[in-house]
Amino acid sequence: MAQVPGAGDGVAAWFAPSIAGRLEKAGLHTLADLAARINGVGSRWWTSVPGVGDRKAKRIVDWLRLYGSS
Repeated sequence: MAQVPGAGDGVAAWFAPSIAGRLEKAGLHTLADLAARINGVGSRWWTSVPGVGDRKAKRIVDWLRLYGSS
């Protein structure tokens, strides 16, 4: 059975190293941190994450929605 992402999982476990590194530098270490930022800030959550633009941000949000973490 494939592993399902959990809120406490590190972003590095689920995202490419380049994206995970950018998220972690912005203080987003877990999927819960990421979901909280997205839900708290809204659609432009990514503006405080250098190297993540609107296209990458949309892919991240789509992935979180797929797994029900956001």
